[in-house]
Amino acid sequence: MASISDNQQPHFPARTVMKIITEMPGSVRVQEMRLEEVFHKLMLKPKPWSQKSSGKQKYMSFTTEVYIQNREQLHSLYDNLQQLPEVKQVL
Repeated sequence: MASISDNQQPHFPARTVMKIITEMPGSVRVQEMRLEEVFHKLMLKPKPWSQKSSGKQKYMSFTTEVYIQNREQLHSLYDNLQQLPEVKQVL
């Protein structure tokens, strides 16, 4: 599973675009709510979500923007998202 590249050195605080690739959900809204729970657990407020399904309808990408305070918060967000079984990749 991909995560933050060691070569990237973002400056914090920063607005960060998050793209989360999941298996195709049965319900897009339910999947959004599960992802939002992770953000809210970390006291983060994601912007409205956009979604796009893969060509063969096997995967769904969810994109949002969020304000990250520091590197630890970003790593914690990635770790928590990757714990969801349906999440395949976080960019």
